[in-house]
Amino acid sequence: MSSGKNKLPRATLEQKIAALDFYRERRAKDDEVKTSQADIVKHFRDKISISTSSFSEWVKNEASLRELYNRSNGAHRKSKRKLKFKYEEINHEMDLIVQERLKEGELVNEPFLRKHWCRLAQKYGVDNPKRLQSFSHGWLTQFKKRHGIDKQSRERNREVPKLNPSIPPTLGASRIQLQPPEPLQREQPQQDQNRRLQLTQNGEVGGFGLEEYNEEYMNLQNYETLITNQSNFLQQQLNVRVPPQQVSQASPLQQDVIPPILAPRNRLIEQQQQQQQQQQQHQQQQQQQIQRLGEPQESTQQRGSQRDSQPQIQQLQMLMQQLQQQQLQLQDALNSQQTSTLSDGDFELFFTKYGGEFLDYNRDKYPESAKLFEHFLIVFKREREIFNERRLRELITKR
Repeated sequence: MSSGKNKLPRATLEQKIAALDFYRERRAKDDEVKTSQADIVKHFRDKISISTSSFSEWVKNEASLRELYNRSNGAHRKSKRKLKFKYEEINHEMDLIVQERLKEGELVNEPFLRKHWCRLAQKYGVDNPKRLQSFSHGWLTQFKKRHGIDKQSRERNREVPKLNPSIPPTLGASRIQLQPPEPLQREQPQQDQNRRLQLTQNGEVGGFGLEEYNEEYMNLQNYETLITNQSNFLQQQLNVRVPPQQVSQASPLQQDVIPPILAPRNRLIEQQQQQQQQQQQHQQQQQQQIQRLGEPQESTQQRGSQRDSQPQIQQLQMLMQQLQQQQLQLQDALNSQQTSTLSDGDFELFFTKYGGEFLDYNRDKYPESAKLFEHFLIVFKREREIFNERRLRELITKR
């Protein structure tokens, strides 16, 4: 019983960090004689349960312990168990995303968190199907509390000074300087603010339609001020008139935009047009050559020398025949190009290469389209196999 009472408690995460700080501080000061790990164990032996092997393990994992300490709250720092988050990589990236968005003064709501969670869950290969779709309620509660965006934290910071609405909202609340308000721009921003609030309460922000969460995030710190700033900024942009010349120049550019999936077909058309132009140029050159041969013939006829004109006449007839043959070949090529279509293999390659790659890369944007596209390819391959079998039977029966 006496040994059980005198047993020292296990070191908490906070105590481990304190021992590591003391170790680094002593080693930095002692230039002549470096402090050993055994000295640190002797110093803390009467306070916590520590040994040379355990402290050596702390020093080995110092980086991970300090990262865990910085990311955990007060309760976890005093925990005696070895902490390990289930979704450590996802938590780390979510922390960085939310910190950056709060720094810019942007709104952080549940649809925003769910969107990035689903992307990161697919990236790190989460096994649980439910967690691929969304996070748990407990994770959301702890995450909001850790970043100070829960209801209790917002109530403590609800009273904030009114800011100058003329400052753009992208500066963030921490860098905005207080200035006297401008009464001339109060009426129109208030209408825009009421409209923005109505849209948020109706669940249109984020596209998920969750009224119970949107109302909660409406009370985020500095949210009303940021809405007012955004309204004023948009109103200034609407008052700027665009010159008519810029509008007329911008419209043809929009008409020339070609979707990437149509690029192969457009390249085929361009090649056909280039071939046609080359054949037309070659035909014009032959006609010019014929005209040049005809001029000497007329001059010889006027001089009455039929002997010199006979070879030129034969050469002219040969050129005329070649020209007629080339015209026929050109006409056949044009007819074949007009009537040609993609083969079954080209059609399948076109969709699998461009359509498949596009939907694989944008599966999070178009999940239903990706499912329909996969079903379409399966049905197309099955129908093509059936057609090939039927055609093979017909060829066998004809023989």
